[in-house]
Amino acid sequence: MESGHESEYKLALQKSDKILTKYLKRMEYEGKNVTAILDNLPASIFTNIVELRAAHRLTEDISADPKHALSLDQAQKALSAYEEFFRAFELL
Repeated sequence: MESGHESEYKLALQKSDKILTKYLKRMEYEGKNVTAILDNLPASIFTNIVELRAAHRLTEDISADPKHALSLDQAQKALSAYEEFFRAFELL
């Protein structure tokens, strides 16, 4: 992945995660942080929860280490998980 595109994907992931965080907090799901909230969400609420958890973990890894390598495939899968969640809850 070209470095310019990689940084754009990282930024998109971070923005998506911020939207997710705001939504989950507004909905008052239980958990001390977003990771805990996602761990507590059952598949009956969101069927793609496993992928969303992975996307959130990836975004946390990138936030903790901005030099964290990100492949195009990883970025696309993570952004797809966020998008599916946003569409399911009519945020898009």
